[in-house]
Amino acid sequence: MEPQKIHVLCVDDSPYDRELIRRALEKGEEGFTITEASDRQTFESRLAAVECDVVLTDFNILGFEGLEVIKIVQERLPGTPVIVITGTGSEEIAVKALKQGAADYVIKTPSHIAQLPLTIRRVLGARRSETERERLLSAIEQSGEAVLITDSEGTIQYVNPAFERTTGYEADEAVGQNPSFLKSGKQNEAFYREMWETISSGRTWQGRIINRKKDGSHYTESATLSPVLNPAGKIINYVSIKRDITEHLRLEAQLQQSQRMETIGRLAGGVAHDFNNILSIILGYAQMALDEVSPGHRLHDPIAEILEAGRRASDLTRQLLAFSRQQTLQPEVLDINAVVKNVERMLRRLIGEDIELVTDLADDPGYVKADASQIEQIIINLAVNARDAMPEGGRLAVATARADLDVRDGPGQETYRSGSDVMISVSDTGGGMDEETRSKIFEPFFTTKEKSKGTGLGLSTVYGIVKQSDGHVSCSSEPGQGTTFNIYLPRTEEKPAQKPVSPDGIEQRTGGEEILLVEDEPALRGLLDRFLKGLNYTVSSAANAGEALLLVEEKGLRPDLVISDVVMPGMSGRVLVERLLRIQPDLKVIYMSGYTDDAIVHHGVLDPDTPFIHKPFSLNDFRSMVDHVLSGR
Repeated sequence: MEPQKIHVLCVDDSPYDRELIRRALEKGEEGFTITEASDRQTFESRLAAVECDVVLTDFNILGFEGLEVIKIVQERLPGTPVIVITGTGSEEIAVKALKQGAADYVIKTPSHIAQLPLTIRRVLGARRSETERERLLSAIEQSGEAVLITDSEGTIQYVNPAFERTTGYEADEAVGQNPSFLKSGKQNEAFYREMWETISSGRTWQGRIINRKKDGSHYTESATLSPVLNPAGKIINYVSIKRDITEHLRLEAQLQQSQRMETIGRLAGGVAHDFNNILSIILGYAQMALDEVSPGHRLHDPIAEILEAGRRASDLTRQLLAFSRQQTLQPEVLDINAVVKNVERMLRRLIGEDIELVTDLADDPGYVKADASQIEQIIINLAVNARDAMPEGGRLAVATARADLDVRDGPGQETYRSGSDVMISVSDTGGGMDEETRSKIFEPFFTTKEKSKGTGLGLSTVYGIVKQSDGHVSCSSEPGQGTTFNIYLPRTEEKPAQKPVSPDGIEQRTGGEEILLVEDEPALRGLLDRFLKGLNYTVSSAANAGEALLLVEEKGLRPDLVISDVVMPGMSGRVLVERLLRIQPDLKVIYMSGYTDDAIVHHGVLDPDTPFIHKPFSLNDFRSMVDHVLSGR
């Protein structure tokens, strides 16, 4: 007697795959008749028109999914088994297919397709081998994603090892409970109500959930929750497949923070040169004008206001550059205790009488290599923030210590390397901050102060200076518990240089030397030319390197000192000085620039011992630099 034919409906949009399946079935021990469909319309018409014992379907079909095939077959031909054929081999696809009601699944490779006749025979015989069940269980057990299965009431029946690793709960601690024991309190009841209404109506829910681990810490997971239906369409289980995305979100936030910093940095660096030149001119002429009028003169106070406004603008520029880590630093080996002591008197005046200032300096915290003025700026900025957090008075503590710890930045910031550090701690007894506020404090222009009382750059400046010094800053704070900032700077084995002490009574220089001034900004060149001549120096001015070389090489000028801008059109200040030193090896040099540190380094200038003054500068600082270089002190 001839064996009964098995009628197969094959749904696949790939002609190659359909041919592969046809050949496999034609070689089988059973007799098969095969009907093919490549799209939904053809599939539905074939399903209604032909006798069908089993349906084979690809998981991804042009225009719809294999899961829809399963649903349609269950509705129109209840009891007809569906075998899903997948090209990915993903355990997630297998779980999705089986929970939808698929009888089995087959990986789309020639070797597996060749076994289709045996697979169909097993399915039609209503027998699933133990091997196949073990393979599916193994896939779930070894999955990197957490799998949780509940009954129709939501009571947990199974969790896989990935769930245990993610949450910290063992399987026997989770089984028998409702998943609500993982709630963090970060989502409201409406969130969970919408989730339950979705899955209990037979639909799949996808989204992000913030849950709580066994140790109390929170984590964010991307979850897919789906109902499992029996052949009659009744929900018998719920399956949740979840992936911990906490680290991914942290890295994403870090990237966004880095991009914001880079944007602000480019903006600050782009305007720094021109803005600093302008400020140098404003500050210089305002100072010269103020020196010409007596305190009782009607123009004295307005000129003083102009000078003060220029200084505030200069400070703001420095803050922007410090935040973007582009400020020109002049690092030296520092004793941190000495830095704190140097700024302590200023802090007492700054914070007022209603705040107690306490210092706790370690006996030997070690040395760091940093810019002294910038480290002082860090302490001052933190002290100002602390003062504003204690309007009714309180206690400000500044401490130093050695720190040999592994430390990490806060949310959205990069991991810091471990090592030997010197720590500066600034603590207050103010109102503190919640977690959301603390996560934003280093962002540019973020402030909790009134609009007229802060620029939002104080802590951004701290962050930028510390990072530019290869250090780390952390903050701990809770509402009502005050705030502590810890600054970690790499410790150096170098010792501070012994600075020569000038004898008392040295008078300022009265000029007489020949100075070559090279500056491409006409107004600033005119200001410095006039100022130097007022100090009785003989001054020759040049708008660029070419004019300077003409004065020296063609006209025989032999200056005692050349003061040159670093970045100029055509030839840089460094190249100009190299040319001049060939003619006059004992020539003394001062560089000046309004560009950022990156631009100056790019032009190859700033060795540690190179005399350099950053624009904008005061005329007093400029005069001191000239005196210092010419006298050799």
